[in-house]
Amino acid sequence: MSVKLTPKQKNTLHRKQLVLREAARMFLEQGYEVTTIKDISAATGVSVGSIYHFYESKAAILRELARSMMTKEVLSLLDPVPERLARCGQVLLEYYCSVAEKYDRIGAQLAKHIADDFPAIWMSPDGTFNRHYLPDELLTFLRRAQEEGYLDSTISSEEAAMILQMGSAGVLSLWIYQKGRFSLRDQIESFMRRLIGTLTVSL
Repeated sequence: MSVKLTPKQKNTLHRKQLVLREAARMFLEQGYEVTTIKDISAATGVSVGSIYHFYESKAAILRELARSMMTKEVLSLLDPVPERLARCGQVLLEYYCSVAEKYDRIGAQLAKHIADDFPAIWMSPDGTFNRHYLPDELLTFLRRAQEEGYLDSTISSEEAAMILQMGSAGVLSLWIYQKGRFSLRDQIESFMRRLIGTLTVSL
């Protein structure tokens, strides 16, 4: 059962989305470093105070942009229905290529700010890979694929998820280091096809 929003709540949601959309445009067009909260306020008509009420800082807006890249459309690729599980390798490849396409669109410079400002996305303070970076949808999909015999059973679904995420993060890091000089999607497809092939029997 969906929750019905009040007119005030709808207005707040609209303004938050407007701020996020305009901030993304300005980060891309004029750069993250030079864009200020005042600039975003001027572009949206949303007061500086309201923006700080929605997002505690410019970095918080960037964090929300990073999260928004994992849209329902992308995550729906990992719907563990029988026909998808039966070709789980190809589905996983589609998922990582879809994420890579989003990074290609925002560009390596903005991706670098995301990576620099939020290292906890990938690593925990002790230097190990961050377990919380594993989307629940990915874990569920891999777990079901393993139960159906489409995923290597010699490792756990959690370990498989970490291997896949670390592999894609490694290619992303190289792309950022190379300042986007190659298509991230093409490189992800090439690398992840081989990696996924070692874990599944359906690619």
